Amino acid sequence: MADYALRDNAFVGAGPGSLFQQPAFFRLHAGERGRYFEWAANDKVGASVHFTPAGDDGLWRSPARGTFAGFASDAELKGEDLFAFHDAVESTLRAEGAKRLEVLPAPMAHDPAAFANQLYLLRTRGYEMSQCDLNQSLEVDARSLSD
Repeated sequence: MADYALRDNAFVGAGPGSLFQQPAFFRLHAGERGRYFEWAANDKVGASVHFTPAGDDGLWRSPARGTFAGFASDAELKGEDLFAFHDAVESTLRAEGAKRLEVLPAPMAHDPAAFANQLYLLRTRGYEMSQCDLNQSLEVDARSLSD
């Protein structure tokens, strides 16, 4: 494993992933107890995820509000590092009173490899899918939208 360490609300730098996984989006909805985690080696962020408490029943959600967030990781990050990151985040949140974690990943069409890695990570760690939304994706090309 590389020399990655868990950074908690440190905002080391722009990490991988979409707008919904970046610090600016997190700050819009974080409240006082939201946590933005980065798996960083020096100033290089290999993975990130944010969770915010969602109610008084021990539920923490990624994202607190919005379409999706979940785990984002650099394509070069080794699987063992992604698993270590998840375990460190989960341990930290459990210590904060989290009883249940809910992750809303990006649709598979956005990045099939990243989606597969996140699904594998969560399923391997015992998470279950509680809902499945139909996603409509269109390839942007030279055709008109009506076509």
